[in-house]
Amino acid sequence: MFSYPSRSILAIISFFFLVATSTAAPVNYVVESGYPYLIENPPDDVRQLSWWELSLRDIIIFSLVAVSPALTYPLELFILVKMLLYSGYRHITDKTVLDNRMRLEIYSRIRDHPGTTAPIIAKDLDMNLGTVRYHLAMLQITRKITSISNPGFIAFFENPESRSILERKLLAHMRNETKVKIFQYLWQMPDSSRKGIADHLGLSGPAVTWHMNQLMDDLIIVTIRDGKCIRHSLNPEAVPVLEKYLPAMIPGD
Repeated sequence: MFSYPSRSILAIISFFFLVATSTAAPVNYVVESGYPYLIENPPDDVRQLSWWELSLRDIIIFSLVAVSPALTYPLELFILVKMLLYSGYRHITDKTVLDNRMRLEIYSRIRDHPGTTAPIIAKDLDMNLGTVRYHLAMLQITRKITSISNPGFIAFFENPESRSILERKLLAHMRNETKVKIFQYLWQMPDSSRKGIADHLGLSGPAVTWHMNQLMDDLIIVTIRDGKCIRHSLNPEAVPVLEKYLPAMIPGD
């Protein structure tokens, strides 16, 4: 039991609490439409639908809401899944992904041209780039292809891929004409400087530097410092790959 002073203090606190709650600072709220304009005289064509004019889906949902609102979420989820299945999502599996003609063409292109890229595929097959990227995503999801990323492009390969990482990276770079010219030059003229490469190919110094940095990052080209000069050569491990895929690069062939 509270003592008399305690009850008095409690009563005073309760009184002020009720007064403060009931006399909260009045604020005038202005409600405005979020739309740029309002229709002042909307057409009076609204009519009440009968129960039997509703769709079967709406009838089921309204019935479940009347019984238990908590049942509506599982039902909506079930309907969504059914719609996705009906629209064809269930057909995209590792066994059926190549049933699509365009996807099969893209897959065949990657198999026959390892290291190709989405823009090259779109150009060669006369397809929309966005469509090609969508089908590439489906092929990757179903593990039909694999890819490696390089600055500025992504190269695709058939999966399973037996090639080494170095071989895949070199194949990807061989899709670039400038890099192929660099390979050809270094094949015939190892231990070359960047200036020598730039002069021979007729390219600017920064352009050659940009390509060379990518090739050095992927360990396709190695560098040797000769005093103040830095010389570049092909990685000996990359030479067999060049012999395999670019026989025309070998002098005398």
